[in-house]
Amino acid sequence: MAKEQGGKTPLQNLSHKLYTRGGARTSRTDRGYLHPNEVDAPHGWIPKSSAKKKSPREKMPLITKLFFASVVFFIASFAVTLIVFIGGSNVVSSKNVSIALSGPSTIEAGSAVTLQILIENNNDVALEFIDLIIIFPEGTRSTQSKGEELRRTRTSLDTIQAGATASQTISAIFFGQQGSTKELALELEYRTEGSNAIFVASKTHEITITESPINLTVESLKETSSGQEIPLTLVLRGNGEEVINDLLLRVEYPFGYTFIDATPSPSFGDSVWRIGDLPPGGEREITIRGILDGQDGEEKVFRIESGAQSSSDARTIGVVYNSWLSSILIGRPFLGLQFRLNGSILDEYSVASEQELRAQIEWVNNTPAKITNAEIEIKLSGEVLDKATVSVEKGIYRSSEDTILWTGSTNEALREIEPGRVGSVNFSFSSRSLFPQGGSLYKSPTIHMEVSARGERLSEEGVGREITSVVSREIRFVSNLALGTRALYFDGPFANRGGIPPRKDNETTYTIVWSVVNSSNTVSNAKVRATLPEKVRWMGVATPSSEKISYDERQRSVVWDLGVIRAGAGVGSDPREVSFQVGLTPSINDVGERMMLINETEFSGSDEFAEVRIQKTNRALDTNLFSDPQYVSGQGTVIE
Repeated sequence: MAKEQGGKTPLQNLSHKLYTRGGARTSRTDRGYLHPNEVDAPHGWIPKSSAKKKSPREKMPLITKLFFASVVFFIASFAVTLIVFIGGSNVVSSKNVSIALSGPSTIEAGSAVTLQILIENNNDVALEFIDLIIIFPEGTRSTQSKGEELRRTRTSLDTIQAGATASQTISAIFFGQQGSTKELALELEYRTEGSNAIFVASKTHEITITESPINLTVESLKETSSGQEIPLTLVLRGNGEEVINDLLLRVEYPFGYTFIDATPSPSFGDSVWRIGDLPPGGEREITIRGILDGQDGEEKVFRIESGAQSSSDARTIGVVYNSWLSSILIGRPFLGLQFRLNGSILDEYSVASEQELRAQIEWVNNTPAKITNAEIEIKLSGEVLDKATVSVEKGIYRSSEDTILWTGSTNEALREIEPGRVGSVNFSFSSRSLFPQGGSLYKSPTIHMEVSARGERLSEEGVGREITSVVSREIRFVSNLALGTRALYFDGPFANRGGIPPRKDNETTYTIVWSVVNSSNTVSNAKVRATLPEKVRWMGVATPSSEKISYDERQRSVVWDLGVIRAGAGVGSDPREVSFQVGLTPSINDVGERMMLINETEFSGSDEFAEVRIQKTNRALDTNLFSDPQYVSGQGTVIE
């Protein structure tokens, strides 16, 4: 400790002052001053544990070491990959194989096309065991085997050394619709030396069809009226340099169209034609006839397609070469026609034969212009038409041609028809008997009538144009079915008993015979029915056994179920016939009277051709047996 002046320390001096009697007089000394000293120390309380210093030798955790090691490995791998990618190496990759196809991108369908395929190996190793696979678009044909379809080919190639290029040439005939795009797919399968791995490189090439191999033209009306027959003419012409094989044509008809016929006839159904092979410049023509129905102002569209026949379905088109949409507008007929037959306007009319039929054709000018020099003609056809019965008012009947004609010279109203004006022409006729006398039987008898009207009208340009309208009607004649009913005593298949004339309170048996003869049409669901009077009873015997006949005791009805009666049954052969026996017991109040044996006999059935119900009724039979050859007049009256 430092000493002050006088050889004493400050502590000793302080003690001397405190303990000396009276105290020691001290001299005034200068006070010391504290000078601020800036210290950077925390302002809050620091826990003892926090104040402990970390040992510089403490070890890093294992998970942290692994994390840093992974980061270092990833950076090193990325660096190596980047060096390989930029600088190149021995790594084999399909990206280092370049496939290029040299050839036109637009072609005319049906023409032979040659394409060159270039394969460049940019790997550092050679390509071995190479297969080139080519997948052609549907419809492609071979240039070597005409007509053979190319779908998928596989060609083996020689080894391609590192950095080398190989080429392959292919030829094919492509087909398709004009404007369509076809895709050619290439695949290269290969291996490398010392490896069993198969690598694949691919390439696609698009080809656009600039011109169809077929020219398809459609000729049809632009406008027609509902119910008119319309022609549709289709012309196919070969447009390529090669033969077009297995050609199909398909027509899709609009709703309301009724196919009649075609020249040549369709190959499948009524809408597909197999054209076969069409040479360059070759031509095929198809004419289709049909009737188009629709509402005024309605547009009907026909869709026509031509193309190669599908390999899986002979009825369908595999590759479309050409398509066409043809539209026809349904309008009101210029010269409207309405056909009435016995007052009916039905398109198909069923009627019994040998009766007079009155026909009326009403016409109206539907145009805003005058129609001049109008003519109305009817063509009659059908072997059952009785030409001798045809009668025409203000017209001419040409029996040699089976036509009826009205012109302005025979009917003044047809010379000039003002807009909206209406009129009519009339005629009548009959059919022949459906039971021919020594001739052949008429099967499904009809009379067909086709009415056509012609005239001239001025167009908007002031030029005269011919206009036509056509309507047709068909008459179906109901089969002439004859029902025969007879009552017998002496004749017939059964031996009858009892007195004749019949006696009161005694039973006499009689034979009832039903027979049916049918003419022209098959009749189905045929039945004959009758009831027995009160004093007549069913004897329970009938013949032949092949016929179905029954008796209902409650209703007292006899029913013969014929089922189907074939056309011509009983014509030139024995009729369908059934016989059964009944017994009559008269009373005293019946003496002097003829008595009923069976009430009215009714026939019912359906004519399958005329599509009408046939019903016939024959009179009741009594004891007056005029059908029995041995019967004597007067033997039908009851006696005592």
